[in-house]
Amino acid sequence: MRNLIALIPFLLLLIGCQRQNIGPIPDCFPNTPTTAQLTVPEQKALADAKSRLKSSCNDVNTQCSFSSRTNTDGSIRVFIQFASFDGSPPRCGYPVGGHQLETYTASGEFVDSMPGL
Repeated sequence: MRNLIALIPFLLLLIGCQRQNIGPIPDCFPNTPTTAQLTVPEQKALADAKSRLKSSCNDVNTQCSFSSRTNTDGSIRVFIQFASFDGSPPRCGYPVGGHQLETYTASGEFVDSMPGL
């Protein structure tokens, strides 16, 4: 009986090591545009959106994609898309409603945020 109890920590350690070695994490958004093409207000809005979603996007099981566009009225929209991983090896999963739209003024000041539905 003592021998079996002594094996339990070893088995738990072995299982834990196997779970952490699940393979390389894929790039869920390989074609993300560069910020070099953006205006200064768009870059400001994009930086603000990234700081607002820092806790969500820094999660090890989540990747985020950010894109910015200026509307005809001068306001700026930042679109954020989320992806998470599942399976072994990990695959990108794009949940329904896994996006968010943030609106900024023409100078890059935050106005409001609309989560995906």
